Amino acid sequence: MAYCIKDDITDRAPALDNIGARLLASAIGAAEAEINLKLSPLYSVPFEPVPAIITSVAADLAASFVLAASFSGGGEAAEPVQAKFLRERAEGLLKALAEGDFSLSTDEGEPVSSARSAGFWVANLDPISNKPYWEGNLPF
Repeated sequence: MAYCIKDDITDRAPALDNIGARLLASAIGAAEAEINLKLSPLYSVPFEPVPAIITSVAADLAASFVLAASFSGGGEAAEPVQAKFLRERAEGLLKALAEGDFSLSTDEGEPVSSARSAGFWVANLDPISNKPYWEGNLPF
């Protein structure tokens, strides 16, 4: 299930009402990937059901990606103002979630399962062998 839909994006940027399906799918996919990457150490991803705050963050990110792609095609160094605002708002919420400033819950108020409760955890892996350091791969 997608974290957001076209209506969520066009609610933030009505100018994107005629967005192409390919660009839309790409932007939503990129937003979901970024959310999953940043929250996977704390939560079991992908989210199912999708909490409302995740829909909001995904829509902000996707809209910012589409705005940047659609309105900075002339090689401008700066991203469009609205794209920057939406991206920074989404990144701020993701940072707060990733740092544990607040926790996620479903729309019914149930806590979202954490990565540890889902049966896995993030290990410190040796970048060369991709094995945990405690398996004799100490770098010193």
